[in-house]
Amino acid sequence: METKLSEDGKRLIECKGDDARYTTPRGVFVITSFTFGKQECPSLKTLCLSEDVCSIDKYAISSRMELEAFEVAPGNSRYGAIDGVLFASEERVLVKFPGGANKERYNVPKSVEVIADFAFSYNSTLREINLSDALKTIGEGAFEHCVALTKIETPERVKEIKADAFEGCYSLKSISLPASLNVVGSSAFNRCSALTSIVVPENVDKIKSYTFHSCSSLTSVALPDGVKSIDDSAFSECCSLQSLVLPEKLAHIGDCAFCECSSLKEIVLPKNVRHIGARAFCDCESLTKLVASDEIKKIGEDAFDRCDLLTIYAPKGSYIERYARKHNIDFAAID
Repeated sequence: METKLSEDGKRLIECKGDDARYTTPRGVFVITSFTFGKQECPSLKTLCLSEDVCSIDKYAISSRMELEAFEVAPGNSRYGAIDGVLFASEERVLVKFPGGANKERYNVPKSVEVIADFAFSYNSTLREINLSDALKTIGEGAFEHCVALTKIETPERVKEIKADAFEGCYSLKSISLPASLNVVGSSAFNRCSALTSIVVPENVDKIKSYTFHSCSSLTSVALPDGVKSIDDSAFSECCSLQSLVLPEKLAHIGDCAFCECSSLKEIVLPKNVRHIGARAFCDCESLTKLVASDEIKKIGEDAFDRCDLLTIYAPKGSYIERYARKHNIDFAAID
């Protein structure tokens, strides 16, 4: 294997070659970003870490590689391997599952508290993953593009699901979110096109951008009372969503938040809503009724563009009445 090291020899920067097995050199402490790529190491099946490696950048090993196993030297105090899977911190962190392992099921060890960023990303064979009860954090892109994954249950101790965690899991039909969950990152379920329903736990106060974008089979969404913001494109292209109860504390609806929700028929905006973003409901071609208060202070450009069946119901003299009349949207006054 042809390698490139930093001047002091402590950082592994680049590897190229057709070797099926590679062991990092002694004296290398850090594996930097983009060191192992599918094109650069097309035949690599087993990656062995020497006892000196103590840091691996989250982008160091391409998720598209067909690695079959990791091995770690016995003297390494940071990393270890079990059945070819790479762990850190005395098996509390699952760092990387080898994409070429060709397994359909995997049980995460009971000791694991963190699924690291991109740990399972782009795995094409896993259908079922059983997470550990000790799990607290699901990292960025941890399961993104796990295209065969159909179901996953999130343990009760999980507090955070980071950005892109399940993006592009096209076969994922159901996922349970625990009451302990505080944060759901942006694009966490983006393009989970088989997902049919979701219940967001009570402690979540923001639906971040693209969280449920293009979940085209989603028909049922339960949002907690404490949600104050639905950010940009959070539910855009959810074309099967017919109805949604918005929480009373909601104040902000972001740009394109419900854009192209073509089955959505009726929306009641809570009294706390002050802002509706640009194109927030554009191309909601089935939307016939939107009920609003006189508390709305700003509506972005083309917020209801191509909602040809829409009638807005709101108090007479309100800002949204003026908006409706200016943009030739049918309006009906309510008390």
